[in-house]
Amino acid sequence: MKDFRSKLRYLKTILVHKWYVLEIGGAMRGCSLWRLLTHDLSKLRQDEFLPYWEHFLKGGKGPRSDRAFERAWKLHVNRNDHHWQHWLPLSGSRWQCAHYAPDEAICEMVVDWLAASRVYSGAVPTSRDDWRWYQEHHQEIRSHMHSASWAMVQFYLDMAFSEDPFNYPQEGE
Repeated sequence: MKDFRSKLRYLKTILVHKWYVLEIGGAMRGCSLWRLLTHDLSKLRQDEFLPYWEHFLKGGKGPRSDRAFERAWKLHVNRNDHHWQHWLPLSGSRWQCAHYAPDEAICEMVVDWLAASRVYSGAVPTSRDDWRWYQEHHQEIRSHMHSASWAMVQFYLDMAFSEDPFNYPQEGE
């Protein structure tokens, strides 16, 4: 029964995250409603859900937790193009030069980051400067992303942090 309750708790975390993705992305111009609705559905698949649950809610103490979580993470990234790692071809165990990511994937990625911050820290950041996760990760992400994709990340962040994200001018306006 204890495992069942903790699985429900993890499912709730996924669903709350999906709700925040829909709420934040719905307020931004350029994010596809379909992408927002289908965001992270693969996390409900057994080959992702169980290893993630074991890693995060059981503290990685399962019998095969680390290997299973690593495999589930790779499956998730390959299934979901809103992760910047999706656009990095892997040669052996080394990341290669990044491919350009479409704008829809980048919009969903930025919304995903903002929604995750709300789930795990309790608030949507209001700027890059006060966003601890971004400060800790943006240099690594930028160093791996295609330069045009990184420029679009910045565009969508500017939009998200503007006073009226839904009416933010399109790029080039």
